[in-house]
Amino acid sequence: MKTIDGVDVDELERRMRPGGWSQEGFLRPEQSLVQVLADDRASIQKLGVSVQQISDALEILLEKGAHSNRFKPEYVGHFKVQIIHSRKMRTCPWAPQQFEWCRFGRGVTYLTTEDFKITNTRIGESLRSTSLCLHLIRDHSFFGGRGTPYRIEPEKAARVLELVSNNK
Repeated sequence: MKTIDGVDVDELERRMRPGGWSQEGFLRPEQSLVQVLADDRASIQKLGVSVQQISDALEILLEKGAHSNRFKPEYVGHFKVQIIHSRKMRTCPWAPQQFEWCRFGRGVTYLTTEDFKITNTRIGESLRSTSLCLHLIRDHSFFGGRGTPYRIEPEKAARVLELVSNNK
């Protein structure tokens, strides 16, 4: 049996697929979690940044923009941060049970009912996802399955957060 961060891969994939632990899903039905993680690890390495750099930059902006909302963004330098409250409850797939907190790594520190939009006003590009993604990236190196609603592309994150040259 293969596990990732202590949870069986087949069970993780079941939880991540649409209708598992979230309606939209964090992994498409045909995707392999092991392959998605490997592909993202290769992308991060090619960019010359780390998961830690991406998650640290996201965390700073989300913390500084915590009092924003859809209609009243918070500006953090040239970053426009909007926290969007939804009624969707999302659980980390690595949590012991659905609707329990994941305690892997630093654990979940943001309510999982919040979405966010961070816009780099210098380049006019935005990152959109759920605040749970901060934990998924930081503690599980998981950016979401390609083509899923909450996916944050590592290349785009590095560019928007200005961790790499915008020419890359």
